[in-house]
Amino acid sequence: MRRLFTKLALASVAIFALTISPAAAQIFVNCDEGESIQDALDAQDWAPRADVDFVGTCNEQVTLRNNRTAITGFEDATINGQIRMFGPLNATLRNMTITGPGQGITIASGRVRVFDVDLVENYGYGISASGGATVRLSRGSVMNNGGPHGIMLEQSNLNLNETQLSGHPDLGIAAVHNSSVIVYGGLISENRRGIYANLGSSVEVSDSQITYNVIDGIHLSNSTARVTNTVIEHNNGQGIDVNDGSFATVFGGSINDNAETGLYVVNHSFVRVVGTVIRDNVEYGIQLLNDSGAHISEAAHIPENLSGWAVFCNGKEAGLEVGESAVVGRIKCPDPKF
Repeated sequence: MRRLFTKLALASVAIFALTISPAAAQIFVNCDEGESIQDALDAQDWAPRADVDFVGTCNEQVTLRNNRTAITGFEDATINGQIRMFGPLNATLRNMTITGPGQGITIASGRVRVFDVDLVENYGYGISASGGATVRLSRGSVMNNGGPHGIMLEQSNLNLNETQLSGHPDLGIAAVHNSSVIVYGGLISENRRGIYANLGSSVEVSDSQITYNVIDGIHLSNSTARVTNTVIEHNNGQGIDVNDGSFATVFGGSINDNAETGLYVVNHSFVRVVGTVIRDNVEYGIQLLNDSGAHISEAAHIPENLSGWAVFCNGKEAGLEVGESAVVGRIKCPDPKF
């Protein structure tokens, strides 16, 4: 995913490092020759902005302290350790692999932009964000971290673009305590659960794939989700579990071939389904329990799933409305409205 740079480009960087103004210092580091990213950053403590370009494998824990910091890797650059940032700082990370001991990236408050970075096989989380932090991760991967989660958010915000997130023993993304998650063009697969949101958190997923997770594709507890043009298939639990007073809207896309129910809506929760195909799930297309409800409209297509029911309600308190343009198979609900 990272760009390959020629020897000429590296020479140009070194020349630029000698001519750049003191207000925006820049240092070139070769970790394979014993140089250190942390030493290069510490040498720029006086500057409002610190820039480090590096090659090789750096075996170190890097702590960011400048108000603005940029670290850029060249030619398969790797940090075997972690990057940490505390306080209302801004950082940009580009073109590297982060692996090994600790969390890949830890951010408490502040903002970090991460481009073309692979966070793989870290002993802890790939990313840990707290205290109102904002993380933007584009064109990278978060894979096989020990975490047990790939990305852990607490009162923080994540924007994930064109990135693969897979292979975690528990959650691909954990969003808790009023966190927000935006995923565009992502692949979230082979985690225990793909995305988990609770305690007032919000999830937006568009043009993505959430597949082959061990339990649910998305699990909501007292949270909200908006899922657009996304494929949620072959998960070994529910496609989307909407639980404990949660609300989800699904526009387009498909929720197919999951080992339990496509949309499992329980405990005073509600879903709106617009133009989505929900088929071939082992149990039901939609299941409503414990005073929950659904509104199905605008060319949604929900045939009988493998249980023989498209929509199945448990209890007299469940509510279902089906619009005229929706195509829905067998329904077992008290007094559905058409």
